[in-house]
Amino acid sequence: MANIKITDLTAYTDPLNTDVLPIVDVTSDTTKKVSIADLLKNASAGTAAAPGIAFDGDNTGIYSPGADQLAISTGGTGRLFVNASGNVGVGTASPSELLHLNATEPKARFQSSTSSALISLIGDDLYLSNDYTSLGASPSIQFWNAGTEKARITSTGTLMHLGAGNSTTPAVQFNGSAPANSMVMLSDGKVGLGTSSPSEKLELGSGNIKLANVGRIFSVDGTRGSIQISAPNDGTSRRVTYGNNYYLDSDSTYKQGSAAIGGCALELTAPNAGYGTLKFIQKQDPDSGGATRDALVIYENGNVGIGSSSPQSELTVRGSTPQITLEPTADTQNCRIQFALTDGTVQSQITGGGSQGSEIRFSQGPTERLRITSTGTLMHLGAGNSTTPAVQFNGSAPVNSLIIDSSGRLLVGTSSTTKTLRQVIQGNSADSTGNAVLALAIGRTNPETGALGQLQFTNSSHNIGARIIAEGAANWVDGSSHPTSLVFSTTADGASSPTQRMRISANGRFNCQGIYSFTTASAANVFVASDGNVVRSTSSSKYKTQVEAADYHYSEALLGCEPVWYRSTCAGDNPEWGWWGFIAEDVAKIDPRLVHWKTVQVTDDENGAAVQSPCDPEPEGVAYDRFVPHLLNLIKRQKEQIETMEARLSALEAS
Repeated sequence: MANIKITDLTAYTDPLNTDVLPIVDVTSDTTKKVSIADLLKNASAGTAAAPGIAFDGDNTGIYSPGADQLAISTGGTGRLFVNASGNVGVGTASPSELLHLNATEPKARFQSSTSSALISLIGDDLYLSNDYTSLGASPSIQFWNAGTEKARITSTGTLMHLGAGNSTTPAVQFNGSAPANSMVMLSDGKVGLGTSSPSEKLELGSGNIKLANVGRIFSVDGTRGSIQISAPNDGTSRRVTYGNNYYLDSDSTYKQGSAAIGGCALELTAPNAGYGTLKFIQKQDPDSGGATRDALVIYENGNVGIGSSSPQSELTVRGSTPQITLEPTADTQNCRIQFALTDGTVQSQITGGGSQGSEIRFSQGPTERLRITSTGTLMHLGAGNSTTPAVQFNGSAPVNSLIIDSSGRLLVGTSSTTKTLRQVIQGNSADSTGNAVLALAIGRTNPETGALGQLQFTNSSHNIGARIIAEGAANWVDGSSHPTSLVFSTTADGASSPTQRMRISANGRFNCQGIYSFTTASAANVFVASDGNVVRSTSSSKYKTQVEAADYHYSEALLGCEPVWYRSTCAGDNPEWGWWGFIAEDVAKIDPRLVHWKTVQVTDDENGAAVQSPCDPEPEGVAYDRFVPHLLNLIKRQKEQIETMEARLSALEAS
């Protein structure tokens, strides 16, 4: 500053650190000097109430509250602080940021000289307004970047992100009057529309989602991800639809967007219980009639309907003349319907069309089982092949060759019957005799002692309950002698296979073991021998020889029989009933001709066939009918005695 008198200093002089100020010691009348740098360097640190550099008569100034720190106080209170790190604090002596404001309601105001814009922090709230006199008044808050407005909050609270739009048509807008929970985003990123607690990435609390004009919902990653739209479980069936000029309105009725054309819709119904239903609905052009139809339905039970709104099976095709067509891409190929396991392994299939023409083949695995030829012949191949099948119904067979009618009856040679039969075999009218014949034949000429054939009666599991066997004899001579027996077998309670019960032998004899075993105390004119043969009891002279009068002493021997009362143990009798009779063993001792004897023991072999073996004679029953002649002899003798005694009594009375 050179040597300049104070009186010569101008109104503003920029002093240097090396410039000095004169100091006059009035006591010693000496003049000293001090540099500007020394003058400031040696100032005291001071306090807020007594600043090191202060104004005369005032406690406002500058002081240092600590090493490398600077503060400004007014009215004895520290107001602004700069710490060793360069942080500036207003209202705090320990600023933690570059600018740190601390007060009950700290406010930072950025105000234009031509407006009332304000940025203010009050408590925990940050206010941005361009009218600080009335926060929230009509003027808006605008956010600009590089001369372009990016966002705006209007005076009504509407928040806009302008994007490529403007304040009239912003890219994103949240209305200031939107209801509570209009849009909520949780800490885990889940977004709720109309709900405060979304459980999925996006959850709609209530209302509808509308795609205007052309729109779609899709997964960006085509390898995974799905879209699920479900109704709440509130006991009400809900429907969701996707339509093209055909939509489900709020009144639950379908409407057309444009009445001039037809439309279609995809409808998904979510019931309160069970599975949902999916429908593809078509709306006809009004000029063509305007009809509506369910083109495809996947019903809640999994049934699929084409043209049917309520399919009754896994696949129902409904129409005036419904048909399903399988068409190969080349005639060298064929069409097939395959039946597989849950793992996709094909078990059987039906093939036809293409290279097979009008022929249809049915296969199990790689083996063909059934074929319908182009002439209509039906073949069951069995162990044979298409040339020599196991069973064949010729395509040219006459009418009524084989019919199963509506009652499940098998009809051969006729189409109907009024009888309650399960099977009818009627002779061919073209045959000279017209006989109806059913033949069961074995596969060899000589049956030896085997079965010629048999009829079995089974349940649906083919377990045999009863059977009838035609059994050839060992002396069968083909063409001249064919001795055959019929054997009837039934299965007893608790058994799993049938046992022979009755036989009609080649000589016509009837044998039934069950009759002999199933006894009764009732009398009859049928006699069953112990070997099971059934014979009729007779009295005609043509069945008798060497006839003579019965000796009286045989009749008198009957008086030795002891009558008894008893309860029967026979299976055919009521165990609560009582009976009068004799004991066969006692009667046999008096006269063996008055009882029936068991002389044959009948058993069953391992195949259920009856085996007869001779046994020691054993009295089995009393021949009560044979008592009658003897009783008559006794009655005659008593009659004679009575008459003699009456004559003697009359003579005595006369005398």
